[in-house]
Amino acid sequence: MQTRIRWLFLPNEPQIESDDDGHGTCVTSKVSSTTFGVAKNVNIVVVKINAIDDYIAPSRYIEACAIVARDIESKSLQGKAVICTTLNGEQSRS
Repeated sequence: MQTRIRWLFLPNEPQIESDDDGHGTCVTSKVSSTTFGVAKNVNIVVVKINAIDDYIAPSRYIEACAIVARDIESKSLQGKAVICTTLNGEQSRS
C-alpha cells in the first residue's frame, strides 16, 4: 500500500495543493517514508492555512482544528487518527 495524501482547506481560501516552503513535506516524509517512515501505510491529510500578510490569526488555526475534528468524525476515525501540527514562519516577539 502506498501513502495517500488528501488536502483540506479553510473556507474562502485558495485551494492550492502545494508546500511552498517545504516544511510540511519534510515532516510528512519522516512519518510516511516507505523505507524509514514511522508509519509506512498511512493516509496523510494536509490542512493548509494560508498566511495573510505573513500572519496566521489564532482563530484561523482553531478553525482548522475544527475542520480536522469534523473530518475525523465523518470518516469514523475516532481512536485511529493521529494529529501532528506544525507551524512555520517568523517568530513573534509578542
